[in-house]
Amino acid sequence: RLYKSGSSTPAKGCCSPDDLFDARSVATELGIPFYVVNYQDEFQARVIDHFVSEYRRGRTPSPCVLCNDYLKFNTLLELVDSVGAGWLATGHYAQIDQDESGRWRLRRGVDPTKDQSYFLFGIKRELLAKILFPLGGMTKDQVRELAGAQDLPTATKAESQDLCFVGGNNYLSFLEKRLPESERIPGELVHVESGEVLGTHDGIHRYTIGQRKGLGIG
Repeated sequence: RLYKSGSSTPAKGCCSPDDLFDARSVATELGIPFYVVNYQDEFQARVIDHFVSEYRRGRTPSPCVLCNDYLKFNTLLELVDSVGAGWLATGHYAQIDQDESGRWRLRRGVDPTKDQSYFLFGIKRELLAKILFPLGGMTKDQVRELAGAQDLPTATKAESQDLCFVGGNNYLSFLEKRLPESERIPGELVHVESGEVLGTHDGIHRYTIGQRKGLGIG
């Protein structure tokens, strides 16, 4: 579990309570042990606090990269060692192999529309030897077909592109609940070269570098 359940907990999507139930159901169907580990404090400190801090500075973070670096492929690997398991396997669409010299390397998944190697670039090379990506050599349709053949309850589960901790993908509402009013300050949009005032904004946390749409300046 990555965050505390409550009114702000997304009911659906990655890492939601529904996902916990689904994971338990699949484990039961396959006859494998199921564990729930509490990483709420680590997730808050490493991922959510950083997410808010970056938007506060007018930057757009990638929380999935941080979660992978610090939790999935760091803290979870410690758990793998503690229970005597050989590898950590996840459902990421990426691949791992070795080059001619034997160095481990991260590769793209075979399905270009689902490749997730970008979100995994921060994994330390030496850890790749302990990680498995069994879905990396398959397409999404092939994965669904295999899950259906095994009668797994997630075979037809809808996909989610939302962040696991932002319900309904409503970033703005999530941020403004966590940013004090003193940091949600309107200001001017100024041409960087001429100094001309082009318009106004409602706080830099609402925008991202390079944004054009929604600025109202044509």
